Amino acid sequence: MKAKYYITEFIIIGICGTLWHFLYEWTGNSAVIGIIAPVNESTWEHLKLLFFPSLIYSAAEYFSVPEKPENYISASIAGIFAGMAAITSFFYTYTGIIGKNFMVLDIFSYFFGLFIMLYTKHKIIQHGYFLSAASKYFFIILTAISSVLFGIWSFYPPDIAIFVSPV
Repeated sequence: MKAKYYITEFIIIGICGTLWHFLYEWTGNSAVIGIIAPVNESTWEHLKLLFFPSLIYSAAEYFSVPEKPENYISASIAGIFAGMAAITSFFYTYTGIIGKNFMVLDIFSYFFGLFIMLYTKHKIIQHGYFLSAASKYFFIILTAISSVLFGIWSFYPPDIAIFVSPV
């Protein structure tokens, strides 16, 4: 895929993900919106800022871009999970070192995760990884399970630190 697609994706998802942060509040704390948008300030909820806007963008791109590589779906989804892992790793590393979190670094972690997502997607496409139908279905099932877990754990979170809102 061409570089312009990745740059456009970075800008659109960057803006959408930033606005996504406020979606739950803007809708009067709608439980339906709470499934896809953060309902509190926990790390888990903030992963929705990358997951859902990227998923929506990838679906739109899949149906609108005529020249797609065979492994587009797998690469897009693997990229999203790599981006979420990067956000989580960056956040817990810097807060573990410093002892507290800073909003500017939290925002940076989002854009760092977005960059890692796109870099991973690009490399998977470039090297031709995950070309099999089994890979595609694995990533689709993983996405479906993750979507359900985002919904369930938003309102019934496990008693684990990643689900605890610091506010």
